[in-house]
Amino acid sequence: MINYTPIPVLMQIGSIKIYSWGVMLAIAIIVAVLLILKKAQQEKLSKQHCINIVLISIIVGLIFAHLGWLVENKPRSFIDIINITSGLAFFPGFIAGLLAGITYVKCNKLNLMHYLDVFMLYFPLAHAIARIGCFLNWDDYGKYTNVAWAIKVQNDLPRHPTQIYHVIANLCIFAVLMIIDKKKKKNYYKQNHGIVFVWYLFLYSITRFIIEFWRDNPLHYGLTASQWFCLGMFLFAICMSISQQKKNQKSKSKKLNQT
Repeated sequence: MINYTPIPVLMQIGSIKIYSWGVMLAIAIIVAVLLILKKAQQEKLSKQHCINIVLISIIVGLIFAHLGWLVENKPRSFIDIINITSGLAFFPGFIAGLLAGITYVKCNKLNLMHYLDVFMLYFPLAHAIARIGCFLNWDDYGKYTNVAWAIKVQNDLPRHPTQIYHVIANLCIFAVLMIIDKKKKKNYYKQNHGIVFVWYLFLYSITRFIIEFWRDNPLHYGLTASQWFCLGMFLFAICMSISQQKKNQKSKSKKLNQT
């Protein structure tokens, strides 16, 4: 068991408080944007389009993430309702931000799968950084447990540090996606845009589904809300994988016919 004192506020300047979760979220966004822009230059994608997609996805994602949190939790005050940092739900924000980005790409007639691969490559890294903020703030914690690495906060019983589980899982996903992206440059995955995005959906849905068993979340028909989202994400990834394979087979057959 590890005794731990949360650090919700990193520093205070007068009446202004600098919150740890907000700082980690800002760092996550900055790191992801810088890496995306660098990758976009390598992939010969428009930096301006990438910036626009980031801004639209973040704004829409944060709004819907907060709305999702409001649905799951009873806000204590009007401030909790209007204050977007009072609580965020991952899946509503992720889906809304993703759809907003896809809409922008489609409206500008860009290569959707190419942009999805570039953005999703660094998303788990940013997610891991943001989860450190959850640990510092001590929210999204797990169930009571007696494991050696259980975290005890003040008068509460020891709990699973599920925030750290999320950090580790997302870093592992990021490492796998980097390997896939390198292979993509070779003949095996050459021009197979969408493979990084599909693999992210597979890996995150599996790891999140497992971690949810240790989360302290209410059940809905035997599973948590996030686990139901994970099942939907996993099935969607399967459908996308089948669709991509069919497209690849068609492109290969066309090349063979041309030769």
